[in-house]
Amino acid sequence: GVSTASVSFTLHLLVALTVVLLAQVVGIVLVLVLLVIPAATAAHFAKRMAMVMLWGTIFCLFFCYGGLIVSYQADWPVGATIVELAVATYLIIACIVALRRRSIKNHE
Repeated sequence: GVSTASVSFTLHLLVALTVVLLAQVVGIVLVLVLLVIPAATAAHFAKRMAMVMLWGTIFCLFFCYGGLIVSYQADWPVGATIVELAVATYLIIACIVALRRRSIKNHE
Protein backbone atom coordinates (compact mmCIF):
# COMPACT_ATOMS: atom_id res chain seq x y z
CA GLY A 1 0.00 0.00 0.00
CA VAL A 2 0.84 3.65 -0.06
CA SER A 3 2.07 5.40 3.06
CA THR A 4 -0.57 7.75 4.45
CA ALA A 5 2.18 10.09 5.65
CA SER A 6 3.50 10.56 2.10
CA VAL A 7 0.00 11.08 0.70
CA SER A 8 -0.75 13.61 3.43
CA PHE A 9 2.52 15.42 2.83
CA THR A 10 1.90 15.55 -0.93
CA LEU A 11 -1.64 16.88 -0.40
CA HIS A 12 -0.42 19.58 1.99
CA LEU A 13 2.36 20.54 -0.41
CA LEU A 14 -0.10 20.88 -3.30
CA VAL A 15 -2.49 22.98 -1.20
CA ALA A 16 0.37 25.26 -0.11
CA LEU A 17 1.55 25.71 -3.71
CA THR A 18 -2.01 26.44 -4.84
CA VAL A 19 -2.50 29.10 -2.18
CA VAL A 20 0.82 30.80 -2.90
CA LEU A 21 0.40 30.84 -6.67
CA LEU A 22 -3.28 31.82 -6.76
CA ALA A 23 -3.02 34.45 -4.01
CA GLN A 24 -0.85 36.52 -6.32
CA VAL A 25 -3.36 36.21 -9.14
CA VAL A 26 -6.82 36.50 -7.58
CA GLY A 27 -6.37 37.48 -3.95
CA ILE A 28 -6.22 35.61 -0.69
CA VAL A 29 -9.93 35.84 0.18
CA LEU A 30 -11.00 34.26 -3.09
CA VAL A 31 -8.36 31.54 -2.72
CA LEU A 32 -9.51 30.68 0.79
CA VAL A 33 -13.16 30.63 -0.24
CA LEU A 34 -12.41 28.37 -3.20
CA LEU A 35 -10.45 26.00 -0.97
CA VAL A 36 -12.98 25.77 1.87
CA ILE A 37 -16.53 26.32 0.58
CA PRO A 38 -16.60 23.75 -2.26
CA ALA A 39 -15.28 21.02 0.05
CA ALA A 40 -17.68 22.00 2.84
CA THR A 41 -20.58 21.98 0.39
CA ALA A 42 -19.51 18.64 -1.07
CA ALA A 43 -19.30 17.11 2.40
CA HIS A 44 -23.09 17.40 2.60
CA PHE A 45 -23.42 15.02 -0.37
CA ALA A 46 -20.60 12.53 0.00
CA LYS A 47 -19.11 10.49 2.80
CA ARG A 48 -16.00 9.14 1.05
CA MET A 49 -13.03 11.43 0.47
CA ALA A 50 -12.83 10.67 -3.26
CA MET A 51 -16.44 11.73 -3.74
CA VAL A 52 -15.95 14.85 -1.62
CA MET A 53 -13.03 15.79 -3.86
CA LEU A 54 -15.05 15.13 -7.02
CA TRP A 55 -18.08 17.10 -5.81
CA GLY A 56 -15.80 19.84 -4.47
CA THR A 57 -14.22 20.22 -7.90
CA ILE A 58 -17.64 20.37 -9.54
CA PHE A 59 -18.85 22.99 -7.06
CA CYS A 60 -15.66 25.02 -7.52
CA LEU A 61 -16.12 25.05 -11.30
CA PHE A 62 -19.76 26.03 -10.85
CA PHE A 63 -18.83 28.88 -8.51
CA CYS A 64 -16.13 30.20 -10.84
CA TYR A 65 -18.09 29.98 -14.10
CA GLY A 66 -21.35 31.06 -12.49
CA GLY A 67 -19.64 34.01 -10.81
CA LEU A 68 -18.02 35.03 -14.09
CA ILE A 69 -21.34 34.91 -15.95
CA VAL A 70 -23.28 36.78 -13.26
CA SER A 71 -20.56 39.41 -12.82
CA TYR A 72 -20.37 39.98 -16.56
CA GLN A 73 -24.16 40.31 -16.92
CA ALA A 74 -24.58 42.54 -13.86
CA ASP A 75 -21.28 44.44 -14.27
CA TRP A 76 -20.15 43.45 -10.76
CA PRO A 77 -16.62 42.68 -9.52
CA VAL A 78 -15.74 39.08 -10.41
CA GLY A 79 -14.06 38.03 -7.16
CA ALA A 80 -16.83 39.30 -4.92
CA THR A 81 -19.49 37.70 -7.12
CA ILE A 82 -17.77 34.30 -6.97
CA VAL A 83 -17.49 34.56 -3.17
CA GLU A 84 -21.15 35.57 -2.80
CA LEU A 85 -22.32 32.75 -5.08
CA ALA A 86 -20.23 30.19 -3.17
CA VAL A 87 -21.39 31.33 0.27
CA ALA A 88 -25.04 31.60 -0.82
CA THR A 89 -24.95 28.10 -2.31
CA TYR A 90 -23.36 26.68 0.82
CA LEU A 91 -25.92 28.35 3.09
CA ILE A 92 -28.86 27.16 0.99
CA ILE A 93 -27.59 23.57 0.89
CA ALA A 94 -26.74 23.59 4.61
CA CYS A 95 -30.25 24.82 5.44
CA ILE A 96 -31.88 22.17 3.22
CA VAL A 97 -29.78 19.42 4.80
CA ALA A 98 -30.59 20.66 8.32
CA LEU A 99 -34.31 20.80 7.55
CA ARG A 100 -34.21 17.33 6.01
CA ARG A 101 -32.42 15.91 9.07
CA ARG A 102 -34.90 17.57 11.40
CA SER A 103 -37.80 16.17 9.37
CA ILE A 104 -36.33 12.66 9.48
CA LYS A 105 -35.74 12.95 13.24
CA ASN A 106 -39.33 14.05 13.82
CA HIS A 107 -40.69 11.08 11.86
CA GLU A 108 -38.73 8.52 13.90
